[in-house]
Amino acid sequence: MNQYNVVVKEIPERNVLSVRGILADYTLEGELWQKLQQSVKETEAKMKQPPLNMTLFHDVEYVEKDADVEVQTSVIGEYPNTETAEFIKAPAFTMASVVFSGSFDQMLKITQTIANWLEVNEYKIVGPMINIGHVSPGEDPNPDNWVTESGFVVAKSA
Repeated sequence: MNQYNVVVKEIPERNVLSVRGILADYTLEGELWQKLQQSVKETEAKMKQPPLNMTLFHDVEYVEKDADVEVQTSVIGEYPNTETAEFIKAPAFTMASVVFSGSFDQMLKITQTIANWLEVNEYKIVGPMINIGHVSPGEDPNPDNWVTESGFVVAKSA
């Protein structure tokens, strides 16, 4: 379990374009990213550099199908909503996360590591699971090159 290093970090309030949908299964996440990229083009949104691209999994527990998934990218300024994307001022939050390289096959071990860390360090999950793509499948098709930060919105237990 010590293969992964858990860190707690603050994600600041930020302007984002967001696309949220119910996915038959997680392999369809790319469709949300395609809709988001189309909305970035439609609105001529100026991307924050480097952009903060994240996926939020809104289901309270893991589901096999019909997952409530949201993708966001950080932008500079404010933009109108499009047919598929919404402009929002996303709130700041505290995240306990692990940065890892490679495929998503590691997710079970990563979530178990974070859960154990949270218990030992007296934190509790208070929001969705989040993946931040530092090098994503959209940027590089080779899973060996992917770099992902995965974690949960947390708060210190009382």
